[in-house]
Parts: sequence; structure tokens; C-alpha cells
Amino acid sequence: MRRYLLFLLFFAVLLIVGQPALAASPLTLPPGFIDELVVNGLFSPRAFVFAPDGRIFIAERGKASSDDQNFASIRVFKNDALLLTRALELDTCGDSERGFLGMALDPDSANNGYSYVYYTRQATTGAACAFNTYTNPPN
Repeated sequence: MRRYLLFLLFFAVLLIVGQPALAASPLTLPPGFIDELVVNGLFSPRAFVFAPDGRIFIAERGKASSDDQNFASIRVFKNDALLLTRALELDTCGDSERGFLGMALDPDSANNGYSYVYYTRQATTGAACAFNTYTNPPN
């Protein structure tokens, strides 16, 4: 009986997985909107913010030498071009729901130059991305 149930389960999974994927419907935009590529050449972009002076700061996975998930960069798009030099490179713990998580510009960034980055940093000792870096207290 158990072998029969396993066979049925396997067959059901095979039927579901073997089905062709449904085609996505074409993009429908409201009147007056256009679909246009603005920035190309990024490693897995994660977030972006607009600066008051027209620049776009873009968070991406990886850095100049690697697209590894444990690195992140901030790129700048200025005057219709992606700058070659990264504004910032970070060693992050990028697995699962960690890594480069967000960024924001200070409301007065035009005057003070402040920006904020929210990310999970790598451990300073042990594994780069340890799940539990503290010792459990004794009972």
C-alpha cells in the first residue's frame, strides 16, 4: 500500500511539474506611460533612490570583481550614463533574506551629503554568515 501511495505521489508531481508554464500576458500601461530601459549593465539590482540633483543611486548584488551574493555595491547613474566606478562596495552576508536590504537619502542630502544603507554585514570571526553567532545561556 505504501509503495502504491508513493507511486501516486510521484506521478502527481510529475504531472504538475511536466506542465508547460503559462505565458505571461503582455505589459499593459495606462495612457501616457511608456516602457523604456533606463539603466543597463547591472548585477542583480536590488533598490534605487533618486537624488535631488537627478542622479540615481542603485543598489546591486556583487562588486567590480565578483557577482557573489556576499558582496554588494552602490552604483550611480548620472547624465544618462552608469558611472564605471562604484560609489561604495560592501562585504555583506547575502544569503537568504539578508545582504543589502535597502538605502535612503537624507531629506537634506543636497546640503549634508548623508545617505543611509541597511545591510547585514559579515561576521568578524568564524563563518562569514553564521546563523547563530552567540552562545546560548545556560539553563
